[in-house]
Amino acid sequence: MPDPLHYREPGLDDPLLRQRRKSRQTVGVGASVLLLSLLVMLLPLLVGSAAQGKYIVAIAFVGVAIGFSIAVNGVIDWRRGK
Repeated sequence: MPDPLHYREPGLDDPLLRQRRKSRQTVGVGASVLLLSLLVMLLPLLVGSAAQGKYIVAIAFVGVAIGFSIAVNGVIDWRRGK
């Protein structure tokens, strides 16, 4: 007799697989934000504008930190299986 506590509807996907998929998506979003912010951070090197470039670099640095944080938290969730 199957254990009634582990029963689920046949049409529903496994919650563990769904959560791992969400974790992979989180890692992808974090990596995308990180890379996009790095590109924006390096933009003043191409343009050569030092006066207004420092503000762009400051905002991009915050974006890099946020993207790194999102990616690391996604990896932690993925490794823990949550």
